[in-house]
Amino acid sequence: MIEKDFEDILCRYPSLIEEGLTLIGRQVSVSGKFVDLLFEDENGIKLIVELKRGPVKREHISQLLDYEGHFLSDDDPDVRVMIIGNRVPMNFRKALDHHGIEWKEIAITKLVEFLKHKNDMDLLEKFREEEKSEVSITIKSNENNRKRVTSINTRHNKLPQLNHA
Repeated sequence: MIEKDFEDILCRYPSLIEEGLTLIGRQVSVSGKFVDLLFEDENGIKLIVELKRGPVKREHISQLLDYEGHFLSDDDPDVRVMIIGNRVPMNFRKALDHHGIEWKEIAITKLVEFLKHKNDMDLLEKFREEEKSEVSITIKSNENNRKRVTSINTRHNKLPQLNHA
């Protein structure tokens, strides 16, 4: 799954974020930068969502605040911001909570389970494509009574040739 696939899922199923959201746009251009997702909540307040495949990092938080600054105005001071990642480290959770910045952790396993429940084969295929493109093989051998573990990561479904002794 790439970040675009994450976007696709949340655009189709905004309830994964919260109930009552209406999608305004995705990859919304703001001063030459692109907000991943822009919603309106059930109270008519804009919600800026920054998505990150994998763990949230400090630069992602500053990116979100930068976007917020472009949306805030005297005429419209009510803007919400939320960062969503597959993992939100505990130190960021605490800091985000302290500063009133919304966050959500949505693990890839949760996304897969949700899509299976919805029987959304189209979006589930995105995860199958990822499984095909990244294969890990671990070879364990006992050489001279020493255990050696070799990990091989491959892409594009090309498996290395293994010699069997």
